Amino acid sequence: MSFDPVQYVEKFTELQQRARGDWWGRCPLPDHDDSTPSFHMDGSGTFYCFGCNVGGRFPSLISRVKQVPYSEARAYLLAKGWEPPPDKPARTTSADIHLRGLEREAAYWTAQLKQTAAELAQLNEQSEEAFEWDRYAAVTKAHERAERELELLDARIIRTSVEQKDLTFESESIT
Repeated sequence: MSFDPVQYVEKFTELQQRARGDWWGRCPLPDHDDSTPSFHMDGSGTFYCFGCNVGGRFPSLISRVKQVPYSEARAYLLAKGWEPPPDKPARTTSADIHLRGLEREAAYWTAQLKQTAAELAQLNEQSEEAFEWDRYAAVTKAHERAERELELLDARIIRTSVEQKDLTFESESIT
């Protein structure tokens, strides 16, 4: 059973489709005497009236039209088979992009660390006569660099994460 918000709203006002998922009609809100179509709604029930400057999601519309609390309107719609549209994913910030870059870099250095550890283990298994001191020194140096880079990256990832949370906290407290 599929619930159609447009069909439901047409109980209160006549809607005309102007484009796919784009419906217009007179405002069904009781406190707005609409003489020209100023009410817009999409197929999910998100609405806006350009005459009374009121908009929102489908339960908000039904709450206003039926003059009942939002929670009651939402429960009624859910019982009728209405499925709320999924929430939009959060916007990607520059901090998110930076953090993903740091995480990719950390993955690279982790792989380097594993590779050099394996090479060191292999070199340590060689006999004294065949031991390659130059190669051992180079691999040891590469291993130490990978460890340092990984430590620095961990610190940058933690700092970036903390800064990002602080920014999120600050923006939430402003609104």
